[in-house]
Amino acid sequence: MIIVAVVVCFVLLLFTPMKNKIGDNINGFVGNFANQTNKSLNEVRMPDELGAGDILEIEGKKYIVMSKKTKNTYLVISGESIGNIQFQPNQDSNGNYVTGKYEIPNEKRTDGQCSNTYEGSYIDNYLENTWYKQLPEKLQKAIQTTNIKQSAYTNISHNPKWKWFNPNGSSNFDWYYNEGTTENPNWIRYDKANYPEDAQGAYPLNCWKYNEKGHNHTTYNTISRHVFQPSVEEVSNLVDLNNANKVYNFLKGTNNSLCRIWLRDSNFSSSRNAMSLLYDIRSIRDSFYVTISWVGTRTTFTVDISKIDYKVVDTVNYK
Repeated sequence: MIIVAVVVCFVLLLFTPMKNKIGDNINGFVGNFANQTNKSLNEVRMPDELGAGDILEIEGKKYIVMSKKTKNTYLVISGESIGNIQFQPNQDSNGNYVTGKYEIPNEKRTDGQCSNTYEGSYIDNYLENTWYKQLPEKLQKAIQTTNIKQSAYTNISHNPKWKWFNPNGSSNFDWYYNEGTTENPNWIRYDKANYPEDAQGAYPLNCWKYNEKGHNHTTYNTISRHVFQPSVEEVSNLVDLNNANKVYNFLKGTNNSLCRIWLRDSNFSSSRNAMSLLYDIRSIRDSFYVTISWVGTRTTFTVDISKIDYKVVDTVNYK
């Protein structure tokens, strides 16, 4: 019966006055099907095809894939800063935060933890209890809780191509990059310098020692969160932290602006400083007090993309 049906269609197509009409309809159907298929493939990739650097548009916001977790879940980071937030403002005797005020951080919080402990910090509480709950309901339901842990880092060296000083001898110090050689230096201020493709920042990742415990051998807990600040290790899956230009391009972000961002990890040598990523020295650093209010936040979370509507709108390469 199938063969007979095919023959009848063939005869009608070749020998009836409607052959042009039928042919046009068939061609139109095939063309429309191909166009719709191509459109769908361009707008929504299959989950297994997503990779680090793919930019997803979800609910009108852009997020960058950092790594794949399972078949449908990915660790992503916001494509731009969600704003400047203090890591941990000081607290008064009643435990109330003194927000918006830059001052030397207390050694410890009112709960006895070091001021640079991420668990229970001001930024941790804000992201989990305020920012996350402001997301569209569909996205909230697609975000999975993630087990995270804080680490600490010790600076063991720096890149001699960089220097914090003023080559003119004045007291107005800034960061300078040596475009010359050790024997014949040519110090150029960081925002005027030309960086080779393989140039490193002032404190590349290879200048740091990883520590599982924090200051004074503080033991960090594994905690479960919906949204959180990324760690040095998580960012390194997306960005080559030994490459000055890659770090700069990442911080420039998808909204074409620069910002410093907090990282989840702490300074092993101090209870007052947290790790951050800085655009001026194009590398990670541990020198920022947790009370500083001019550092941005690029939020991270694990999302099941089978539960949301998304589009792959671009791809970036920071490795």
